[in-house]
Amino acid sequence: MKSKKYSLFIMLSLLGVTLFTIPFSFSTYVNVPSDIEIDINVSSEEQHIYRIYFQDAAWWKSDYASTAIHMWNSTTGAETDFPGIKMNLLEYNSAEDYNIWYYDFDTSIYDSFLFIRVDGNYANDGNDAADWNARTSDITFDKDINYYIIGSKCWFDGLYPASYTATTYPNN
Repeated sequence: MKSKKYSLFIMLSLLGVTLFTIPFSFSTYVNVPSDIEIDINVSSEEQHIYRIYFQDAAWWKSDYASTAIHMWNSTTGAETDFPGIKMNLLEYNSAEDYNIWYYDFDTSIYDSFLFIRVDGNYANDGNDAADWNARTSDITFDKDINYYIIGSKCWFDGLYPASYTATTYPNN
C-alpha cells in the first residue's frame, strides 16, 4: 500500500486581510502491487502560503510580552493594521528562555513584514498602545528564509530597530 500526503490551508480573509489560516494534512492510500510505482498529483494554484518563524529572547518576552507580525505589500499598498497580527506560539524553551512564534504568511497579499514586541493581551485590534517599543527592521519576503532570531536588546527609538539573524527553520 502506497501513501501520498497532501497539505491544505483553510484561510478566512476579510477585505484582503487574512483573519486566520488553518493548516492541515491528510494522506490517501492506494492498493497497488509493490513493484509498481504510483504518483498522484493534485493540480493546484502556485503555493502562496509560507510559514514564518520568529524566535524571541528573554529581554523581548519580559513582562509577558508577545509578538506581532506587521505585513504590507509595497506595490498594492495592502497592509495590516498597526502593530500587526499576533503570532501563534509554537514552543517555549525553558532552558534557554525564549519562545518560537509562527505565522502563515500569504504572498498573494503581502511581500514585506516586520516583527513587533506587543502587549501579551493584544487582541489584533489595531491598538497602537499594544506596541511595546521593540521591533525588527523591514523584511522583504524570501521563500528560502523562514526563521528569524532576534538579536541583542534594543528598544526602538525610530532609528534603530533590533538586529536579527535570518535562516531556515531547523524542522523544515
